[in-house]
Amino acid sequence: GIEQRCGPQRVALHCAMTPLFKCFGDDGGHDDEEAWTRQTPATEDERREAIEDVKRGLRAEEAMLSMTGRALGDAFTRTIATSLLGNTSLRWLQLDRNLLGDASAEALGHVLRHPSTALQSLDLDFNRIGDEGAAHIARALQANSTLRDLQLQFNCIGHVGARSMAESLTFNEGLRSLSLHGNHVGPAGAESLAGMLKENSTLATLSLHSNDIGDEGARSLAAGLSEGTPPPGP
Repeated sequence: GIEQRCGPQRVALHCAMTPLFKCFGDDGGHDDEEAWTRQTPATEDERREAIEDVKRGLRAEEAMLSMTGRALGDAFTRTIATSLLGNTSLRWLQLDRNLLGDASAEALGHVLRHPSTALQSLDLDFNRIGDEGAAHIARALQANSTLRDLQLQFNCIGHVGARSMAESLTFNEGLRSLSLHGNHVGPAGAESLAGMLKENSTLATLSLHSNDIGDEGARSLAAGLSEGTPPPGP
């Protein structure tokens, strides 16, 4: 596809015109049928082991925890979220490719809203988060000032979830990079995000590859970029 990097003076907007992907629950799964769509859920023993890994990391006051590709599911996230509440050392959390849905997003929203959180980067790529989960995270961002990078590539977020994110980021002054690559944002979602770009002065990178935004969505985003306020320098 053709990638456009629009508005370099204020926001790097990536919106390659590649085909829309299917999310979990659609016939046939993801169009490219990558291995992550066929993950086998973790066993109870594997989940318990992962929970212990997290607890050890938190006791050691590690700044980064990576649980990539372990198919741990929502029960795991709800459990570790309790341990993360009040943690002041963790900066980067990688939970991509873990079969996480809206319940996980809700649990992580509680973490992001906690006044002691120090999280700066949250990777939730290649999961099953939909509009409801996006709304949970969006509401958390209204109260969060630490998160700088949020990765939501290849989930199941549609125009309703994009609207929730846009409404929240109109007021958020911390997030610098948001990836919604490979979701279902569409023209309506792009219009909502464009409205956010007119008001938000801190977001520096927005990725909307493979979201079927079409010409209508592209025009909305271009207008949002042209009317928005440039973010502060590095």
